[in-house]
Amino acid sequence: MRGNATDAHKSVSLGFTFPATQKLFGLPEREDSLLLKNTGSAPYELFASDVFAHPPNNQQPLYGSVPYITSLSETYSASVTWVNSAHTWVTIQDADAESKYVNFVSESGALELFVFASAQDSKKANRVKKVQEDLAIVSGFVPMTPVFMLGFHFCKWANVSAEMMIERNRNFTKYEFPIDVLWMDIEWADQYSDPEGYEYFIFNP
Repeated sequence: MRGNATDAHKSVSLGFTFPATQKLFGLPEREDSLLLKNTGSAPYELFASDVFAHPPNNQQPLYGSVPYITSLSETYSASVTWVNSAHTWVTIQDADAESKYVNFVSESGALELFVFASAQDSKKANRVKKVQEDLAIVSGFVPMTPVFMLGFHFCKWANVSAEMMIERNRNFTKYEFPIDVLWMDIEWADQYSDPEGYEYFIFNP
């Protein structure tokens, strides 16, 4: 992996060559394929914005932005974490027949990042696990997931009420759809249909 730094006034930018032809993952959250695509003139954007419409196969960000890319080739695994909270764009293109070139550009902030790479491959710790373990050492290990999180979840944006949630729960049972968790989307916080009445982080059953 190699990088080239440039300085354009207040912005920061750095490019990396990943040893992967197709298997490049990361940059969630967006409603798109797991495999990252070549960007052309439309870079991936790291700037969390809850847009009203969520069309499929779209590279625009949704609720969060994770500035992390990981790659996988036949012999190597490599990853980059871009530590910058400013508005950021990421372009991806073919570097050659066997690698991808990824460029991060942030509108401000310091040049700070972590690079992980491994060619290790054994029964105990393969190259992919080694890179993910190194990332966890820096970012923290994920705690054990609650059992209910592994079940079937349902969430839909709507003017939610207790009666609606009870009815949906009954219908899932009636039509024999498995369900473990029902989520109430943001409209549950609307108080008395007042446009100025949103009360976040308050639960009033």
